[in-house]
Amino acid sequence: MGYVIKLTVVICICFGMYASSNYNPEHLRAFAQAQNNPLSKAVLLYRAAAISNEAARQQLLFLAKASDSSYWLKQLTQIGDAEAAYELAMRTARESEQRRWFRFAAQKGDPKSAFELSLLVSEGPEQFELIESSAQQGYPPAVITFAKFHHQNLIMSSSDVQANRDNAIEALYWLDKAAHFDRQSAFKLAKLHWQLQDKSAALTAFEVSYEMGNPLAIDYINVLKNVPRTEASLMYSEAPKSEIVSAVALNNPAQCAQQLQFVASGLDSVVQATSFEALFANDARFDTLDICVNPVVWLEQDELPCTPQDETSRNGRIKCDLSPLADILQTPNFTHLVVFAESGRAYVQRGVMYLDRADDYSVFVHELAHFAGFVDEYALSSGFAEQHCEASNAPNIMIATALDGMDTEKLAQWEQLSHSAQADDIEEAQSITFSVAPSKTCRYASNDSYKPSADITFLEHHDTDYIPPLYIALWQQELDRTANHKAVAQEFLHLAKRNQQRSAIAHWQTYQVAFETALAPAAAQSTLP
Repeated sequence: MGYVIKLTVVICICFGMYASSNYNPEHLRAFAQAQNNPLSKAVLLYRAAAISNEAARQQLLFLAKASDSSYWLKQLTQIGDAEAAYELAMRTARESEQRRWFRFAAQKGDPKSAFELSLLVSEGPEQFELIESSAQQGYPPAVITFAKFHHQNLIMSSSDVQANRDNAIEALYWLDKAAHFDRQSAFKLAKLHWQLQDKSAALTAFEVSYEMGNPLAIDYINVLKNVPRTEASLMYSEAPKSEIVSAVALNNPAQCAQQLQFVASGLDSVVQATSFEALFANDARFDTLDICVNPVVWLEQDELPCTPQDETSRNGRIKCDLSPLADILQTPNFTHLVVFAESGRAYVQRGVMYLDRADDYSVFVHELAHFAGFVDEYALSSGFAEQHCEASNAPNIMIATALDGMDTEKLAQWEQLSHSAQADDIEEAQSITFSVAPSKTCRYASNDSYKPSADITFLEHHDTDYIPPLYIALWQQELDRTANHKAVAQEFLHLAKRNQQRSAIAHWQTYQVAFETALAPAAAQSTLP
């Protein structure tokens, strides 16, 4: 009670002493500076602030914040102080109070409060106006949010570049502003410039994003600087087919057993492909496998037309028309094709692997095993189970029927190869325990299936990354058996038949005939669960 009386007396005395308009606000502030009593100092600063002394207002605001004094913050709001209202809003846990003070400050033109209030109101016109007001005043979080809004709502045409430029004006304007202090905005700006076919501006924005600490930007910079667009025909050799067949028959040592060709048409997909290329080159698990990767090929969209798919839907597999590649009646300088597309579910089919932008490197490794005939170790759908669970030539799966039981010959091969894959001499090999375990592969089939590993492998869960030594040995056996077989010719032949192109059918059949006696059934189709 005594404190309230004292406060009232001090305020009255000070207000009485300095109520005259003859007093200069700078004099009041100087008097305040000379006061040892915090209360007297605050009263004098308030009086100076009330007659428009900005320095006094800032000093009183500082004192109020330092002492956590809601009283003086509220007093400052009486003279229209927006910053004081913002501080009051930030000090209360009651949302209704927060709204009241933020709204007060926003109406006084405070950009921080306008942005904070936008987070508390319902989505709609008011929220948009608050964010816009804050962004127009240059408040960084609001600028970033407003730029994101325009970018997300941008509608781009597939062909009309000028229409795209017209539609993108607002997004470009705000992303450019946000890029001064936000690396993600600079990154989005770079991608938008690329969509608008301005490579130079895109490269500059990627460099800005990288300089601000975005590690992803360097991959885009490297691609734009080092990976040129390539014509599809450059992936093929002009050597006569007779020479190619002869070289294959002799197991041409100049080629790897599997020569992978990564192809993509979009910038994001090319970046993904180059990343996977580098990861594979440095993956010690594959040091002993005879698999090589050609430099990434960046094709025009009309040479690799792909339709985005919803990968959550039942039939959400990636859809790409490889007819433009099948129509090149020359010899592919690759045995298998890896297509990087926009969206859809990953799978392998007839010498071609399809991946989308959401797939990480472990998905690629999982699908790569299908090129060597490995089958998934998770439960296959009933349709695939029927295909693979009657009998199987897959290196990693043994089918056990109620009538015949286990395949003892395959079991013995697994055991022998397992010992040699893990030991350097006979004595050490004899000490290694080998065991088989049930596989989930044929859960929806009448037969049982087994795998040569008791552990969960990359073929059951791709993100485990575990590839047993025996699987590597089995993998190399398959590579040796099918060395240089251009499995991609199976897909090209399929397309030629579908399109009823006789010359293409004759061309791609040549490659099939050369290997039909040596090859097992085509690599299993697969889709990750």
